[in-house]
Amino acid sequence: MLQATATRLTGVPELTRPIVVCGRGQTEVVLEQLASVDCQPMVTVVEPVGRNTAAAIAAASLVAPSESVLVILPSDHIVGDVVAFRESMTVAVGAAADGHIVTFGVQPTRPETGYGYIEALEGGDVRSVVEFVEKPDARTASRYVESGRHFWNSGMFVVRPDVVLEEMRRFAPGIVEAVNKSLSPPRGGVIEAGPEFAEALSVPFDVAVMEKTARAVMVPLDAGWDDVGSWRSVWEVTRRDHDENVILGDVVVDEVHRSYVRAADRPIVVLGLEDVVVVDAGDVVFVSSMRHAQDVRDLVARLDRDRPELT
Repeated sequence: MLQATATRLTGVPELTRPIVVCGRGQTEVVLEQLASVDCQPMVTVVEPVGRNTAAAIAAASLVAPSESVLVILPSDHIVGDVVAFRESMTVAVGAAADGHIVTFGVQPTRPETGYGYIEALEGGDVRSVVEFVEKPDARTASRYVESGRHFWNSGMFVVRPDVVLEEMRRFAPGIVEAVNKSLSPPRGGVIEAGPEFAEALSVPFDVAVMEKTARAVMVPLDAGWDDVGSWRSVWEVTRRDHDENVILGDVVVDEVHRSYVRAADRPIVVLGLEDVVVVDAGDVVFVSSMRHAQDVRDLVARLDRDRPELT
């Protein structure tokens, strides 16, 4: 998915080499993977600790050429129709050049409770944002799907660096200050952010800026997009067998349907279940209903606190 993200806009006029923001311990493999598709970053910013997307976007904006337009792409997305994606991106770049902060809204195909939503005014290629909505419950998500005014929040943005920094200094000045203090001149194309980076508030860019700014607009995106941020999403985008199962590794199943089962260090046997996720992660085996699979982040936070040896 990292390679696909890096090459998704290949050939677009005026596209420059990317700025990569990644965590310490990921740098080597990230650069190896990008090199395998002939992608040489302009600069790689290495975070000493994760501080969510607001800090990462602040870092990219601080090192980007001031006259540029940033296309901010998480590396865990799938885009089925690259041509349609580029068409929407062209619209977004034009709006961003005019000083807007552009996000992409995906027409929902199911009442997904694992995504945030955007309510936007109807009509046009560039739409005013009414409201950003955090992950809703199932009943609210169903209502959003039926409304026609609500879109999945893709988490991709297009914006000028000066606009990002202006709005962040207005709404989240501490993040910009901490990130700016942590940055030093690149060495070999890599900036190892200093310990000051950890002082930045860990918050998504949506919460830090998009929910507050008057400069937010949305471009509808119909390009087969999916955010592979949960095991359900992985199941949905992976080839399934005749029982609608994804089976990987040393696995034996009987009367199992619509499930994702992956073995690693030991055999896994599953009997008589539907809509489940079973993943051997080495030191721990994760088992969940498909409906609750997106809640794993909350569980990991709990394990970090109570059982750090497992994480």
